[in-house]
Amino acid sequence: MAEADASERRGLPAALAVWPSFVLARVAELSDRLFEGHLRTLGIRARQYAMMAVLADEGPRSQHLLGQELGIDRTSMVALVDNLEQLGLLRREKAPGDRRAYALHLTEDGEAVLAEAGRFVIAVEKEVFAGLSAHERRQLHELLRRLV
Repeated sequence: MAEADASERRGLPAALAVWPSFVLARVAELSDRLFEGHLRTLGIRARQYAMMAVLADEGPRSQHLLGQELGIDRTSMVALVDNLEQLGLLRREKAPGDRRAYALHLTEDGEAVLAEAGRFVIAVEKEVFAGLSAHERRQLHELLRRLV
């Protein structure tokens, strides 16, 4: 493990560091690893945080639609939803107008966990982007949003 830590401190090998895609992937891997580590204390994963954040921001929606919006395949989505439901963080309710579908709703416990996870997002972003000024972070964010 010490060898991997030393490699990360050095950054990417020069042959890869010239490519923005590889640099971006390394930043994403670091951010994901840190965030997943924090989320583990809450019993959820980053994809589940994303699901909960969308539900909190945009309201209940079908499991199918939420999976499409987040690019999560059907099988994975079922397992992620089942886990959140078992944890009491969301509930399935019959969707109005379509008795075959269920709408996902965040519970009060889900809202509390989401708020705590949001603090983790802030902490991880501070750590990952510590080498940038506030202005540079805003610029980077805007450039990344344009790419997406």
